[in-house]
Amino acid sequence: MDRVREICFGSSPGGLPDTFGWIGLILGPASTLAALIVIWSPQFRFSLSGTLRRLVGAGLAGVMLAGIAWTGERIHRAWKVMPPLPGSHVSVDGMPSSYPRVDRPAPDFSLIDEAGRTWSLADCRGRPTLLTFAFAHCETTCPTIVKNAIAAVESARPLRPILLIVTLDPSRDTPPSLPSIAREWGLREDMHVLSGTPAEVESVLDTFNVRRRRDNSTGEVEHPSLAYVLGPDGRLVYELRVLSRSWFEQAIERVGGGGKSARSRDRESARKAQRPG
Repeated sequence: MDRVREICFGSSPGGLPDTFGWIGLILGPASTLAALIVIWSPQFRFSLSGTLRRLVGAGLAGVMLAGIAWTGERIHRAWKVMPPLPGSHVSVDGMPSSYPRVDRPAPDFSLIDEAGRTWSLADCRGRPTLLTFAFAHCETTCPTIVKNAIAAVESARPLRPILLIVTLDPSRDTPPSLPSIAREWGLREDMHVLSGTPAEVESVLDTFNVRRRRDNSTGEVEHPSLAYVLGPDGRLVYELRVLSRSWFEQAIERVGGGGKSARSRDRESARKAQRPG
């Protein structure tokens, strides 16, 4: 959705609309209001001469048509990049077999976990890793993301996956607060919540393209649903925007099982067991 917003209204470094975005946001309602005044105000309409009235009407019509064309073009571009919605051709209950692989080196980092240990992605080599982002005060998507991630890692225990959750709120989710956050989330073995100084955490979030915006009056952080799955070789394999338990499970199984799901491996083992001798 961040990409959709960027296309519709542009994006400045602070996450606000760019110049053309502001023009669209301001001129759209303004031109509509002006048209209503002209149409519904007899005093204004009859105070203009015929020629001037036609010029004003043509000008307003031109502005409105340009606004409609601009909005339509932005909607068309946004539609092409908008992530699939539940119930569309991509199901939250199943990760498509053709889902694209990222397959690029993972940028490393160094952050602190709930036990005071320093973690980097290099520490995860040899095991599949699920990396996602959340914060303790979040009451919307984060609890579901964390719950799904924990359940997926638990179900994939034979593959020995690691779960790393980087905070989106380093100002409040400080290293001393991580033990209570880990207990609140129910993190178990091989599951860790990570933080550091605000500058360190913000650098990691930027590196992994986690677009966010903090409301300083409430402390809330607007953020996308985003997770990465790394293979045992430490490379990024999948970038996920659908963060259901089944997607997590299947992504972990594919990177940890040589691209085969647990069900496929079970069928293969059964066939081998039935072969004579």
